[in-house]
Amino acid sequence: MAYHHSFKQILLLIIIIPIFFSCSGDKKEDETVFKKKRINPNVLERAGEARDKGGGIFNSSRGNQATTYEFSTSNVLWRASLQVLDFIPLNNVDYSGGVIVTDWYSSEDSKESIKFTIRFLSSELQASSVNVKSFNRICNIQNICSTKKGSEELNQKIKSSILEKAREIKLKDDRKK
Repeated sequence: MAYHHSFKQILLLIIIIPIFFSCSGDKKEDETVFKKKRINPNVLERAGEARDKGGGIFNSSRGNQATTYEFSTSNVLWRASLQVLDFIPLNNVDYSGGVIVTDWYSSEDSKESIKFTIRFLSSELQASSVNVKSFNRICNIQNICSTKKGSEELNQKIKSSILEKAREIKLKDDRKK
């Protein structure tokens, strides 16, 4: 019996010891030293330094690389969509992904609300560059709601409004040049 008991203890030690030592970690990782970066507390001096390095508020470390910020200000479809939807709160706006999703919107004391999703397929000013989807949500007195796709007619009206506004913006931009 004693032999059988000591064999189990030895076997247990053989299994546990490698597991225990594998969790100890490497001392080199623990001794890693991080460099501290001093930040100038004077905001005006920092802005001047960023300007001199060719950066700025939106792309301070990128140099002359293109940014999504440039997309949002130069794309007339994007600007037009934001102007057309200015009456409705926005839920998700992704410049680089080319998507605008509004929050649910309803007039006061209404149990019906609407939501829009606008996707930009291209930055060119043409009808195939914009995809508009709408959703209607109707809630009953107990606040149990059902959601359905919005009408194609409404989607087309919003899309037409965006394209018309984009043409206006483009004409204004061309006149400025």
